[in-house]
Amino acid sequence: MSPAYYLVEDGRSTGPHSLAVLRQKAEVHALRPDALVHPADAAPDAGWRPVSAEPELHALLFPARPAPSLGATRFESTNAASDASIAPFDITTALRDNAARQRAAEGELLEPQAPRPNNRRRDYIVCTIGLNLFCLLMGYLIGFMNPFLIGLFAMGNVSLVWVLYGVMDRY
Repeated sequence: MSPAYYLVEDGRSTGPHSLAVLRQKAEVHALRPDALVHPADAAPDAGWRPVSAEPELHALLFPARPAPSLGATRFESTNAASDASIAPFDITTALRDNAARQRAAEGELLEPQAPRPNNRRRDYIVCTIGLNLFCLLMGYLIGFMNPFLIGLFAMGNVSLVWVLYGVMDRY
């Protein structure tokens, strides 16, 4: 069994988490190198240390990426079929490797979370009522045929629908 670690998330201790879960959190940037961890098999008084202070764990979760080369290459030489150093990509092999990785980590990965409640409808109704009441009040004060007020009413309502349902994600 792989070693397990306790982790400080949002100011509270969670875990123990397997290496597969920690790797998954690091891949989606939910775990940073300054996150505090504590090995599950260590003594309770060992203390919390950042991931960067654990060289093996840091190397496993945050592998070093090679620096990009900025040298100029010719298009023809990069994509030449005679270049033996580049293996052809095979989608079947990639899918088989991904399925094997998933089977190897079965039971250790994070469970899918239930969808979050959608507050957009409530916010849309509140904003629409507020905007329309504002336009109604201003109509009584400066007159309903004011071009600015007509534009605010029309563009405000259309913009609310566009922003809340077209631009923003569920929240």
